[in-house]
Amino acid sequence: MYVLLAGLALFIGTHIFASVRSRKPGNISQKYGIKYKAVFSLISAIGLGLLIYGYGLARVDPMWNQPVWIAPEWTRHIIIAVMPFSFILLVAADAPAGYIKKYTKHPMINGVKLWAAVHMIYNGDWPSIALFGGFLFWGSLSRTMAKIRKDEGLRRAEVSIKGDIISVVVGVALYLATVFILHDMLIGRPVLL
Repeated sequence: MYVLLAGLALFIGTHIFASVRSRKPGNISQKYGIKYKAVFSLISAIGLGLLIYGYGLARVDPMWNQPVWIAPEWTRHIIIAVMPFSFILLVAADAPAGYIKKYTKHPMINGVKLWAAVHMIYNGDWPSIALFGGFLFWGSLSRTMAKIRKDEGLRRAEVSIKGDIISVVVGVALYLATVFILHDMLIGRPVLL
């Protein structure tokens, strides 16, 4: 569990720092440029590696793998129903500007929050609460900081339906790949029983 918490602290800590730091000219990323981005990426990668490895360790540790709550089986269907939207939002963040990106303002943050929230409903063990709760906290704080900075995303940008088509097609394809192959292969738990 401690490896998971260390990974979360590094990964989410760097992202919280990025959310909170000033966006004004002369800020740290502009001052140090590529050096800042390299250090940020390195710390994030180490944190991500630790949290993935730590989550796997904590899930099999009898000390930590105790349920705080046991969700009803029907709540698993909430994840299956909601996750396509999370994938679409995650893809929309890097797709060409479309209406999804414009009206959700920060699709990656919203996609991560959606993913974390629905997984927290179903997974009531300590490692899952730490993992999904940490990401939900980060997403909520990031969105709040964006509002404080008056960061409206692409509110006034030119948009095209092309970005939405890419987001939906690629997002649904990633969702289906995750449901039928990747979740079981990477997480060790099949989505469909």
